[in-house]
Amino acid sequence: MKICKGHRFKCDIYMFSRSVKVIIGIILVVIGVVFLFMTKEKSAPVPQAPEVKRLKVVTTILPLYLTALEVGGPLVDVVNLIPLTAQPHGYLLTEEDIRNLESADIVFTSGTPIDAWADEALLTLDPSQVSIIPVGKQLKLEPQLPLLAQGKPSDEADPHFWLDPGRMILATSAVRDAISDKDLPHKDQYWVQTSFFLETLGMIDRDFRERFKGVASKAIVSSHLSMAHFVSSFGLEWVGAVVETPGSEPSREHVNALVNRMRRDRVRAVFGYSENDVRAKEVAQQAQAPFVVFNPLETASTTAVESYETVMRRNMMGMSQALHYEPLTE
Repeated sequence: MKICKGHRFKCDIYMFSRSVKVIIGIILVVIGVVFLFMTKEKSAPVPQAPEVKRLKVVTTILPLYLTALEVGGPLVDVVNLIPLTAQPHGYLLTEEDIRNLESADIVFTSGTPIDAWADEALLTLDPSQVSIIPVGKQLKLEPQLPLLAQGKPSDEADPHFWLDPGRMILATSAVRDAISDKDLPHKDQYWVQTSFFLETLGMIDRDFRERFKGVASKAIVSSHLSMAHFVSSFGLEWVGAVVETPGSEPSREHVNALVNRMRRDRVRAVFGYSENDVRAKEVAQQAQAPFVVFNPLETASTTAVESYETVMRRNMMGMSQALHYEPLTE
């Protein structure tokens, strides 16, 4: 090349400069290609996993609502028809309740008079679309206790099976089976979630039995006739109830008879169902016995719903103190 003739040093510099420019050009091209590739990758839509439709479970009363939450966990949406702080007796369905029933995958009822107000609406649902499970009908329910001991109990079955942890084990298993059958791909997860709750129920049952072995008295007086399963399961001594049904007025003759029996049997407490249980408080005062709250789990005390275990263990502590529990020592 003429440019290099007689100028070897200048030629070397020139050739080196050209080589550098070529290399830089190649590098710039590579960077451009990589940049374009990365930009394309970022702008490409990320494939979204298909949204999993969660089961919609509708319940009629608080205990079934709590049970469905324990069994279904994050895989289900649970709706209770009644506002959780409202009494279930004589409830009237709203238009929103009907819509919830029609859009449900499963409806759990007690199958007893406490939620019979839902029966007519349930007849209008398509059984091929909505599974209706009357949990209480699968259990052996006790007849109502007599208003006073040694009297004739009502033929009507007591709906409050959930106050007996042993029957709650059977009810929870029924809820688990129904939900699992409706959502077979998640059956194993439902069984695992349920196993923890079943273990809790077993511990509550055992703890109650141990407590009742160490009480000074097993005589029970309650606000109304909702403890048939509880009294029967734990071998307690039924004395009587203040009223036959919630909200009814006891006669003077009945109150006098109940107070006399309480004094005779040395009843240590009257178990009412809330701090607003005026009738039970009056009877407790006449018999000079403490008034103790025993939550029947018909309603939630607040909108911040407590678990079944929390409520039952609070009941356990209240009963233990009222019946003068002393731990057994060998």
